Amino acid sequence: MKEDRTDPVVREAMAEWMHAAVHLNGNHMLTRELFHQAESKDRRWTPAKLRKAFSLAGLGQAKAAERGSRSIVYLKDSSEYSGEEAERLDMGSTPETLAKEWVVTVPR
Repeated sequence: MKEDRTDPVVREAMAEWMHAAVHLNGNHMLTRELFHQAESKDRRWTPAKLRKAFSLAGLGQAKAAERGSRSIVYLKDSSEYSGEEAERLDMGSTPETLAKEWVVTVPR
């Protein structure tokens, strides 16, 4: 297995940026959109490096159960959700479930 050679300071910056980007997008977004925004910010931020910073950023990644579904990143911390989503989390939903339901509403 290759050793990750990303500078810890760079990884921290990537994590902070990803967390902010997902939060601004409503606490979940398509993974490929996140990667596209990261690439336009800094060409050295490859998808592989970004994936390694997901846990540091407090992000989870999921796919809906449907065939051909798209990958979603979402904030794992339920305290960052508000409004209707916070109410649904209080009733037993998980951030992952909310993200999987959200992706169905996004046009292809």
